[in-house]
Amino acid sequence: KSKVLILLLGAIIHTSCSDSTDDSNQEPVNDANYFPLVANNTWDYDNIQEVDGQEAQQSMDVMTVSGMTTINGLNYFNFDQEELQEGFATGLFSNGAVRKFNNELLYTGNLEFAFEGMDALEIPIIDAVVYNKVAANGTALFSAENSITQTIMDIPIIIDFVVTTTDAGDFSTYTAGLETYDDVIAANIIVN
Repeated sequence: KSKVLILLLGAIIHTSCSDSTDDSNQEPVNDANYFPLVANNTWDYDNIQEVDGQEAQQSMDVMTVSGMTTINGLNYFNFDQEELQEGFATGLFSNGAVRKFNNELLYTGNLEFAFEGMDALEIPIIDAVVYNKVAANGTALFSAENSITQTIMDIPIIIDFVVTTTDAGDFSTYTAGLETYDDVIAANIIVN
């Protein structure tokens, strides 16, 4: 069974003007800073989790850039959280670190899934592309296959999985709950 998790990141784009030139053979440029990685930047997320047959659950997550760490010789930004994170994005980022490279936001850490009656399932991820500012809708951004062993009732179980990310498009505006955001990029994170 596939779990499709959509990660939407948005911010107001800052544009600039320049002389007109023929850029038809150049890669598109997107100067927006969708995820500003500066110590003490904070994001507040209002979450609404809906499960068929159950009342929607609302929560709020707060995530703060706490500083930098070095992983495999590269600098990454890590995050602090005020409390247990309910939302997917804040849970993801609080269990790892991110860095920017060219037009991409890259994530290294663990995807964690909790299931009643067993230990949390942790899937290690290295440099997964969370978004690419110039990718076309539907473009595959990242794919990784791996296996982990999980012990359930004293029986070791081998779990094979594939994690992929794809570009889910650009939106001039996007409304989530009562909030409307401008210039949003979206990506799908899929775990099979």
